[in-house]
Amino acid sequence: MENENGEGIISVNSIKAKSLFFDDQVKSQLDRIESTISQKNFKIYQKRLHDNKMPIGITVIFHGHSGTGKTETVYQIARRTKRTIMMVDLSQVRSKWFGESEKQVKKIFDDYRHLYSCYHVKPILFINEADGLFSKRLQIRGDSSTEQVMNTMQNIILQELERFEGILFATTNLTMNLDSAFERRFLFKVEFPNPLPMVSERIWKSLIPELKSSQIKHLVSNYQFSGGEIENVVRKYLIERVVYNGKPGFEKLTELC
Repeated sequence: MENENGEGIISVNSIKAKSLFFDDQVKSQLDRIESTISQKNFKIYQKRLHDNKMPIGITVIFHGHSGTGKTETVYQIARRTKRTIMMVDLSQVRSKWFGESEKQVKKIFDDYRHLYSCYHVKPILFINEADGLFSKRLQIRGDSSTEQVMNTMQNIILQELERFEGILFATTNLTMNLDSAFERRFLFKVEFPNPLPMVSERIWKSLIPELKSSQIKHLVSNYQFSGGEIENVVRKYLIERVVYNGKPGFEKLTELC
C-alpha cells in the first residue's frame, strides 16, 4: 500500500526470508541493533533512556555503496522482530512536491507518530535512499531557491530526529559526506563495505550451490562484486538456463561476470 506522499506500509507477512552475509564486524553491529529493537528489549531500553532523561528513539543509519545489502537488511530485521515498516523515499518526496517539500517532510513524521500510536508492536520508519538530504548542508549562493529548500528540509529532519520516539532506519550511499549534525542524531551508524573475499565466497555458494570451490575462488579472485552485483549475475545465469533448456557451463557464468 502506498499513499500520495510516497509512503508505503509494508507488512511483516509480505517480507520473504533471505540469507545475507557480512563480515564479523558488520554482523556484530547488526545483531546489536536487532537485539535492541526486539520485542523483548525495546520497551526496556526506552524506559532506561527515559529514566536517564535521554532521547528514547532508536535511530539507525546504514551507509555504503549501492548493492551492499542496506535495504534488504532493514527488511530482514523488520521480519525477524515482527515489525511493520512505513517506508519513505525522500528523493521522491523532494521531486514530486518540490513547492511544498518542507510540509511533506514534516507530514512524514506526523504520519509515523499516528501509526506508532495505533500499533501495539511499534512500527519502523524507513527512510530509504536519503542521498543528498543527509549530506553536508549547502552554502546558499545568491537567490538559490533550490539550496534554500534543501537546507530547510534538512533542518526539519534534524529537528524531528531530536525528538523522535520510535524506531527509525535510514539508508544512504554517501560514505564520506554525511553532515556531522546527522551523525550525532543517529544512535547506530553502520557502514556496509563491499564484501571481503570469504564473504563473497559464501554469497556465490548460497546462490549457485553446485559451484565447485575452485570455481568460486576463481570468481572471487577475478571479480570484486558487491552482493547485489553477484545476485544480478546469478539472475542472468538462471535466465540462460531457461533459454538454453539446461545448465550453461562455467564459461557462460564468467562471461556474464
